[in-house]
Amino acid sequence: MVLAVQGMHCTGCVVSLQRAMDQLTGIVTIDVSLKKSTMHVKFDKSQTTTQEIQSVVHAVGYSCSLI
Repeated sequence: MVLAVQGMHCTGCVVSLQRAMDQLTGIVTIDVSLKKSTMHVKFDKSQTTTQEIQSVVHAVGYSCSLI
């Protein structure tokens, strides 16, 4: 899954988002790009959902949408 993430301004934003995603069960890999304002996520669909991932992004303080 690829998300466009709005609101990231620095590497601290990237780290915060990665740490939040690490807490979510079922995340296999995550790659957050500050330059592209994107987040690539591989996840186990039996353990988490797209909606849960988007909820975590929003909880950290960013907006996101599927690409």
